[in-house]
Order: sequence, then structure tokens, then C-alpha cells
Amino acid sequence: MSTNLSTIVTGLAITNTPMWNIIASSAPKQYFGISTELVGATLLFLGMALGPSLVGIYIQKHQATTNGIGGSFPSSESCNMVFLTSVIISTAFATFLKRRMQN
Repeated sequence: MSTNLSTIVTGLAITNTPMWNIIASSAPKQYFGISTELVGATLLFLGMALGPSLVGIYIQKHQATTNGIGGSFPSSESCNMVFLTSVIISTAFATFLKRRMQN
């Protein structure tokens, strides 16, 4: 699991700066501030608001117990659902942007 998380964190760190560069370079100079705020920051804040909610739903829904330890814990299925959801949303968003850039 730590390998999966470190892979995702590395991917986010590598893609964050190019994302802001693409937004800044593709906008006309007179709309630079508006484009970076509306596109970049809004999507960033939207992800920070919805991401923990989805993760909480997955973790609460998929609980597992361990022999000899009281209580229930998030199962590996909940972590897989989080990763699968992030891949699906990222792929859908990238496809949307690619089609939008072609028009």
C-alpha cells in the first residue's frame, strides 16, 4: 500500500507544475488571472473538497476485522476503490480536455 501511495504522490507532484504552466501559457494575456483562478484553483479546491468525502465513504463502507484485534479497519478493497476512482476521474478529465483542445 505504501508503494501505491508513493506512486500517486510522485505522479501528483510531477503533474502539478506542468498543469499550471499549461493553463498559464494557453490563456490570452488579458485573461491570465481569470483563467488561472477559474480553471486551476477552482479544480484544485473542488478536488480538495470532494476527495476526502469520497475516501471517507469508501473507507466507511468497506470495513474489515482482524483476528485478535478489536474493532474494524478499512479493508484493502476500500483503498483499491479510492485508486480506481482517481484513475477513472483522471482519465475522463484528460479525455475531455483532449477533445476540447481539438475543437
